[in-house]
Parts: sequence; C-alpha cells; structure tokens
Amino acid sequence: MNFVKSVIDDWDPVDLLFHAPDDEYHAEVEKIRRLLSMTDDSAELAEGIFKVFVESFGKETFNKSKDECKQIAQILLSRK
Repeated sequence: MNFVKSVIDDWDPVDLLFHAPDDEYHAEVEKIRRLLSMTDDSAELAEGIFKVFVESFGKETFNKSKDECKQIAQILLSRK
C-alpha cells in the first residue's frame, strides 16, 4: 500500500511539503493504511481520514472538508 503515501503527499492536506521533510505525513499515512486495510466503505474511510488529520493538526491547521476527504478516500479505494 505504498500508494497511500503518494496520494496523501500529492494532496498535501496542510500545505507542508514545500518546506517540510518528505516523511512529514508518515504517522498519518500509517493510520490511513490501517484504516484502508479494514474497510472498503468510502464514507467510513473519509471519516477516518478527516479524524486522523484533525487529531494530528487541529481544525485550524487542517481545514479540508469531509467532502474533500471523501474524494481522497475514493482515490485510495480505487487503487487498493
């Protein structure tokens, strides 16, 4: 499931990668990999993605919508 890192890095949900290390989202990617291995439901995965980033960065820094997380979930599920 190496594609998870690629999808999350391309999305760059808190706009960090232009000045942060390549592994900036490592902890979040690992949590999302675990979620992805446990579900094929895009709504459930989207909710998990949203929760992972809010817990890591807070709502002020992570300001993406649940709809955007659902789009990312669908991309991840299509590559699973």
